[in-house]
Amino acid sequence: MSNLVAKSTKTQILKDLFEALESGTVTPIQSSEKYVNFLTESAKFRFGNFDALVGHKAIKDSLVNFCQQVKSIYHDIKREWEIGDVVFLDMEVTYYRLDGVSVTLPVMDFFQFKGDLIEELQIFMDINPVFT
Repeated sequence: MSNLVAKSTKTQILKDLFEALESGTVTPIQSSEKYVNFLTESAKFRFGNFDALVGHKAIKDSLVNFCQQVKSIYHDIKREWEIGDVVFLDMEVTYYRLDGVSVTLPVMDFFQFKGDLIEELQIFMDINPVFT
């Protein structure tokens, strides 16, 4: 019996989503445009204690603003759980600040899929250490 386990399509979609933000060769606008292509048109996005954003334009505008405040981002998935159309990811995310300092933070993400697109995304983390 083989020890190989097939990767979930949803897990691969999420890795591709993160790569849209992690690529250091594109502008914040290009990154955010790639990112929203993984979301339904009416997707809900909530980061920490901030208000939920709904729809591509609001999410894209927020991502452009955020990506202009950091040099780059890297997601390290530690554990993942997939239950039907829901995926939970336990990760460490490293933010490389514009001043050259890097900050690694724990994060738990919740994704609700509708087909192959993300309908709802919630990021549970305290982003404040990146900006202090």
